[in-house]
Amino acid sequence: FQANCEVGVSARLMPAFVIDSHRFLKLTGALMSDLTPVPKGLERTSEGHLLIRWSDGHSQKLPPKMLLDACPCATCREKKETPTATESPLKIVGSVRPEPVSVMSMTPVGNYAYTISFSKGCNKGIYTFEYLRDLEEESVET
Repeated sequence: FQANCEVGVSARLMPAFVIDSHRFLKLTGALMSDLTPVPKGLERTSEGHLLIRWSDGHSQKLPPKMLLDACPCATCREKKETPTATESPLKIVGSVRPEPVSVMSMTPVGNYAYTISFSKGCNKGIYTFEYLRDLEEESVET
């Protein structure tokens, strides 16, 4: 291909291609942002669940324990994938109830995710908007 092209022709075509590709990227970027829902509101419900209101009008409630169990950080993923030692068939039942988990805060990570701080457990996971949306627990009509 290069052997058949004249230098003058490719030099004249190159600026037009660059301009057109920038227009294309701007156009597709705008379309992608229209197709990708983003959180428009975050609330803690009376039962302690996280309520997310999305830009496309959808809302969802996510229990804190489910969010913690779904932590996407490398340490938590490795713990889930590593087989556990065989447990003893004789379990000791205690009277202590596990302390409930609650969402303490959420911090934006760029324009694509949040880190979530819990009352206990891991606080290192980066929850992308897409990942949060896929964690659908309970849809809420708005």
